[in-house]
Amino acid sequence: MSDGSRSSGVDALFSPKLFAKSLMVAIFILLLESLFFAWQIYLVKEAEAEAKRQERVRNIIVGAHSLMQNLYAAGDGVAKYGIKHQAIELARYEEAKGKIPQLLAAVKAVLVDQPKQAVLFNEIEMQVNKGMERIAEYRKIIDVEEPEAAAKIGLEHQARMQGLLEGLVKDLMEFLEQEKALESRSPAVLKARRDESRLLLFSGLAGNILLALLVVYLFTGNISNRLKLLVENSELLQDGHALNTLMEGRDEIAELDQGMHEMAESLRYEERMVREAEEEFRTIIEQLPVGLLIISAAGGKSAYVIDYANEQAEYIFDVQGEFIAKRNKENGLVGKQFLELFTEENVGALDFSELSRKERVLLKAKTMGEPARTISLELGLVSLKIRERDCYLAIVVDVSERIDLENMKKAFVAMVSHDLRTPLTSVVGFLQLLPAGVYGPVEERVVSEAKRSEAKADLLIGLINDLLDLEKLKAGHLEMHRAEVSLEDCLDNVIDNLSELCEERKVNIVFEGCRATVIGDSDRLVQALGKLVGCFVRLVKHGQITLLVQQGAAVSVRLLAPEKLFPPSICDLFFEPFQKIDEHKVVPPGLGLALARALLEANSASAVVRVDRSATELLVQFN
Repeated sequence: MSDGSRSSGVDALFSPKLFAKSLMVAIFILLLESLFFAWQIYLVKEAEAEAKRQERVRNIIVGAHSLMQNLYAAGDGVAKYGIKHQAIELARYEEAKGKIPQLLAAVKAVLVDQPKQAVLFNEIEMQVNKGMERIAEYRKIIDVEEPEAAAKIGLEHQARMQGLLEGLVKDLMEFLEQEKALESRSPAVLKARRDESRLLLFSGLAGNILLALLVVYLFTGNISNRLKLLVENSELLQDGHALNTLMEGRDEIAELDQGMHEMAESLRYEERMVREAEEEFRTIIEQLPVGLLIISAAGGKSAYVIDYANEQAEYIFDVQGEFIAKRNKENGLVGKQFLELFTEENVGALDFSELSRKERVLLKAKTMGEPARTISLELGLVSLKIRERDCYLAIVVDVSERIDLENMKKAFVAMVSHDLRTPLTSVVGFLQLLPAGVYGPVEERVVSEAKRSEAKADLLIGLINDLLDLEKLKAGHLEMHRAEVSLEDCLDNVIDNLSELCEERKVNIVFEGCRATVIGDSDRLVQALGKLVGCFVRLVKHGQITLLVQQGAAVSVRLLAPEKLFPPSICDLFFEPFQKIDEHKVVPPGLGLALARALLEANSASAVVRVDRSATELLVQFN
């Protein structure tokens, strides 16, 4: 081995990198702290064990004293009972008799780790049991013998008990003296433990001082200067400034400095991405088709101030275009009272706590332009917290055009009802009278055309009636007379009403009757079910439709056709207005199926249609 390689190996061994130095210090600290901690745990456990022994000794002493008291109480109770024959003395005896075995067992249980004391206590237990046997014998004699004889026998028992009690008292006193000796030893043991703990703490302090000196030695000189540079770089990073040039070297501090430079570059990139995302989000908010306002809620109606408004909100309230371009807070919505934007009759309805629990409400508002206009708004409120402040997010949609359209639709419906249906009714009446020759003889060709025109006029009148009924349903103005309805009667009426159509289409409706009843409007149910069954009659080709009524947890009506009447893709569109059901337009597009579903829903029922390869089913279920 060359001298150069040997020298580099020695340098690496005695001049370790910062990581190696730190590792050695850490190992030494962990070793010292582990020894300190282990010794501390040992002392704590010893103290706990000594405390438990002390507690057991106290319990033993208390149990022994209680044993002597109860033994005395048993003997005294029987003796006084023999003299006075009072129940209270007998109760004293019985109570002491019951406690003595428990006390013996309790004291023996805590003498497990004191074998010498346990042997002595076993002798005490034998003497106690023997004494209790003699007391029990005397107790029996009292109940059997005459008082004088019992008293005489009692004196004899007392003489025999005297020696037994003297020995028992002697053993108990010896037992108590030994336990008290154990109890008096505890302070000395605890003092020794405290001295050991004090020594351990001083040793730990000395070790920590040595460790501190070692750490100071490791972090002097070059390491300290490099760390100062690292701290300076961290401050520059915190302030967002450019960092100092990279440190030279390959130790841990240099690696940390390199990581800090990489972090600074990453933070600059993330900051740029956050700014771009914020700008994109702001652009999205500004370009939303609904108005958004953030309203502060510091307290009271006077504190509902607009803190933010997007461009659409400014547009809705007719803020001038110059403001929208400049976003000048002084002339816009920001800073204004939110309630000032609404008409006086609507201000009282603006209960923020109540509105935040609703989806949306329709209100009248005033624009800020000249001249001011009254507009219709849908307002939704969401409560939220921004920087610990209670705020509301107001979602504003201008529905003035929609309201105008609804008014126009109402006017159109009124026009259709009065200006179209009435003349059509007259036309149908004329076409019905024409073939009868009321207006003179007509040719067969004219009669045929008149019937065709009558059918088309009836179809148009039916469409108008469906339109009117559907609009009444949506507005909640359609009269409904809900009562208990027999489904059998409803379906019989449906079949009767469709008899001419069934004869024309050569279709047979199979219905075996039922006993089910539902709650609803009988006429409207016949109307709805008639439109559904009539649709199947027009579509079916094989001449039979089956009606089944099932009654369980809910009542349902199943309409079955033994063929595929239309593609499965039509199922989702079956009840949509003016939907083309079949290619041949056997069922003319209109509002009949949509009205049927709406009428069923108004009678707490739902309808669904299914198609497979060989059958078509329509299920109406009453809830």
